[in-house]
Amino acid sequence: MGQWASADEGLRASGKATDVIKAVIFGAVVSAAIAIVIGSQGTSAGPLAIHPVAISDVRLFWSWPMFFSATGLFFALSLMQR
Repeated sequence: MGQWASADEGLRASGKATDVIKAVIFGAVVSAAIAIVIGSQGTSAGPLAIHPVAISDVRLFWSWPMFFSATGLFFALSLMQR
């Protein structure tokens, strides 16, 4: 019986890992979308700390506080759906 218990724990752990990966992806998409809209208007939005990032010839906007907040929100939503 101990063998089955360890297999179940591994499945649960990998489920949480996939939830984290999904949350990071959705957090990045939401953060980029909001940062582009607000950043293109020329503001940093105060506590959101939106700043321009230059990658090669492309200028993007990014916000780490918004990324971590959105990732946490999506991770909590994925845990509530279990």
